[in-house]
Amino acid sequence: MKTKIRYDAKAKAPDFRPNDILWLYNPKKIRGFTRKLQTNWEGPYEVIKRINDVVIQIQKSPQSRVKTVHADRLRQVERPVDPERAKPLADAFQQEKTSLNIPGLRGKETQDECSRCFP
Repeated sequence: MKTKIRYDAKAKAPDFRPNDILWLYNPKKIRGFTRKLQTNWEGPYEVIKRINDVVIQIQKSPQSRVKTVHADRLRQVERPVDPERAKPLADAFQQEKTSLNIPGLRGKETQDECSRCFP
């Protein structure tokens, strides 16, 4: 009973909505290849409909068949970061990099040394 309580405390329901893009976990054993090096994820798939909290219908393309799968087999596709949103983070990192105080180094040496460590 304790393990269920701990699991339920951290577990959260997946929040997949129609038109979301997902990967599907579908491991296959291909003869002659090691499982370790095979790809287990297929996709990308698009969410068509949510049947209930954990059962979701997905489709790879408009011409393909609709698959009904459990949400545990799905992962959200990571989208690349928008460059405009990433710029403030890059600027803050650059500012922090130039203000490092490394013992034994002074002034310009500090910036040169940091540029070797943090390209």
